[in-house]
Amino acid sequence: MADFSGLWLCTEVENFENFAEKLGISWMMKKVASATGWGKGVKKIAFKMEPGGKQIEIEEHTPFGKTTATLVVDGSSRDHKDPSGAAGKVIATWNGETLLQDFTRSKDSKLVRTSRCLEGGELLETLECDGVVARRKYAKQ
Repeated sequence: MADFSGLWLCTEVENFENFAEKLGISWMMKKVASATGWGKGVKKIAFKMEPGGKQIEIEEHTPFGKTTATLVVDGSSRDHKDPSGAAGKVIATWNGETLLQDFTRSKDSKLVRTSRCLEGGELLETLECDGVVARRKYAKQ
């Protein structure tokens, strides 16, 4: 289990326009997100991890505001809201050093898979929905 504790700044983004399209994000929200580089140099994410990694608080800071969510990493399905505020169910697990989240949105049953791992001192975040993959890299602050 990796320790993501601390504050991270987004330094690279890949394919978020196509990912947002797949999620059905409105034209206006995509326009604003694009104008802010899809979070590059702006988006921050902070992790507070309980010993053993069974509970993780994730605080995300974006141009749209701040969101906080608590993940219970035990493979059970729990009520959850994603950073956009969409409600659904999340299942969080560890696969070795990688944190996996499967989030199914209530409004349309879309499954968004997120994985996070450390590589070379960077936090790598990969999101996938219906075959469209987007990635972010973060540097520790």
